[in-house]
Amino acid sequence: MLQTQIASFADGRYFNQIIEAATVRGFSGVNISRFSERMLEYQGAIWWLPIRKDLRTDEEAHKTFYNFLFGHAEARTEYDLPQALKSAADKFDDLPFNMNGPFYNKEDFARFFCSELVAAGLERAGIVGTVNCSEVTPIDLCRWDIYEQDYFLLKPDTDGSSPTITRHNTLDPSDWNL
Repeated sequence: MLQTQIASFADGRYFNQIIEAATVRGFSGVNISRFSERMLEYQGAIWWLPIRKDLRTDEEAHKTFYNFLFGHAEARTEYDLPQALKSAADKFDDLPFNMNGPFYNKEDFARFFCSELVAAGLERAGIVGTVNCSEVTPIDLCRWDIYEQDYFLLKPDTDGSSPTITRHNTLDPSDWNL
């Protein structure tokens, strides 16, 4: 999420935007949207997981992360449904003799799915080491040990429940260096 200030707002107001790989307003790919609008449209729970302070101190890393995301939004990089589906089938990735299974994704940034885009931005910024971003699912991201201990539910699930993130902040991103 990023904050944008409009020059015509003399009182210093701003609005929040989100960069995501999703289908928004008829385009499936990397989009920039007003966060408040996406919260209303999104069917499911929404959390905010703040990155640990020690990983947010490098201003160049911050710029690199957002430049990567903005670059793909400006290029209108398309959504990658096949890789999104295959990334969720991790059970079949590892075969004997260091072979990869039929659902293993080779890293490919020609198109993006949601968590792949975020993982690639974090990798480019040096917040995580080398990972196969095309194998990272949304729950994988939530489980990486790069966040503050507290996370925040911004919107409950469509049934009104307030789910939790199991094993939040417990896994080393280097486990995705496949």
